[in-house]
Amino acid sequence: MRFLTLLFLALATSASAAETVLPLWPEGVPGKRVAPSKSVLERIGPKGNQPGRETFIDDPSITVYPAANPNGAAVIVCPGGGYWFLSTKNEGTGVCEWLNRVGITGILLRYRTPTADETLPHNYPVQDLQRALGLVRAHAKEWNIDPKRVGVVGHSYGGKWSLFAAALHDGFACGATSDPGIVFDEKRGNVNYWERWYIGFDPALAEQRKPGTPNDKNPRTGPYKKLMADGRDLTDLHALIAPRPFFVSGGSEDLAERWKALNHSLAVNTLLGAEHRVALTTRKGHTPTEESNAALYAWFEWALKK
Repeated sequence: MRFLTLLFLALATSASAAETVLPLWPEGVPGKRVAPSKSVLERIGPKGNQPGRETFIDDPSITVYPAANPNGAAVIVCPGGGYWFLSTKNEGTGVCEWLNRVGITGILLRYRTPTADETLPHNYPVQDLQRALGLVRAHAKEWNIDPKRVGVVGHSYGGKWSLFAAALHDGFACGATSDPGIVFDEKRGNVNYWERWYIGFDPALAEQRKPGTPNDKNPRTGPYKKLMADGRDLTDLHALIAPRPFFVSGGSEDLAERWKALNHSLAVNTLLGAEHRVALTTRKGHTPTEESNAALYAWFEWALKK
């Protein structure tokens, strides 16, 4: 009898921790996709077909990874991979599983990709992220989630989205980003906000600028050109997150010197009467390490505490 009781409890625990996959747009995905061009297909190449990566996503979804002992908090996870593929394992399921260890429900977002050939490449990923937050709120009670304790995190390209999402949607209780390039920096090619698939797209141009760092022969274009001409930077976005907690897990693109840019966010928090809301950690490479991840998860545990 004792064995059967333990078996029943084990099965019940397993069932409660089962993953739930939910399509973002069950009544039809909005918009009309553009078929990937030859150049995009070549860029994806074998990288998009490696184990743990996924591309050609036309059926965006979220996968809910509930913690065995949920504390009511949740984090939407945005994998990186550019506009070409998603690194759904290392930057997706792995992150969700780590979050589970501290009682946080992980929500893996599979957003539409590739979108580099779309007129506005970021539109569909942004739509999918906004939809994901709406679904998490709608199912909050069912999934044992406090709708006021939902954060967002992303690595690399996904980190750009988590930064923008936290800044432009106060429905997120906090935001973390891993090495996306948190400011404009033309000395670092991977920060690349100037590219047409970020904010360099200019609909007035018959032919878009070629990829690569801006120079005299390949000048800035689109909103990026205007922002640079006006002396603006992403620090304006950082300020919008205040007084909510903001965490930067820096690597090869966001070095310790980025702390200078974060001083702007600190000043805004001080003005609002908030303290200890901005954090930066650094590592040598772009890929997260066990140490950098441990700091990130500990931060989420603090930032989303009840």
